[in-house]
Amino acid sequence: MSSKLKTVRAAHRRAVIKLLKKADPTEEPHQDVINLRSMMELIKTKKKTLSDLNEKILESIEEEEDHHEEIEEVDKYELREYHRASGKHTGQVNIGDVVQLGSESPRPLWRSGTIEYVVKGGDRLIEN
Repeated sequence: MSSKLKTVRAAHRRAVIKLLKKADPTEEPHQDVINLRSMMELIKTKKKTLSDLNEKILESIEEEEDHHEEIEEVDKYELREYHRASGKHTGQVNIGDVVQLGSESPRPLWRSGTIEYVVKGGDRLIEN
């Protein structure tokens, strides 16, 4: 959605640039006042339109970020439920297991690693 809005915004910007060039006295030295006033009104209208588009783009970006967070939560839940149902995941890691190193970044950017050693606590459970 935001890419479509950005395309529309770019078209409005190009129109403003054309109007500004047309109103430039070095380009058109003999401009009549009525024509200049109408161009100024049109530029003001375009400025308001661009401002509205900027707000919509920001809202769209925020909504997209919210959707990414929801998708990540669903992915985590589905993966957890799959492992619980399959009986393959005991909650313990072993040497040689491949794991993902979670972080604040999106899941596709998480690094993976292999467990090389484990540390067991006094209760004989593996420490985090």
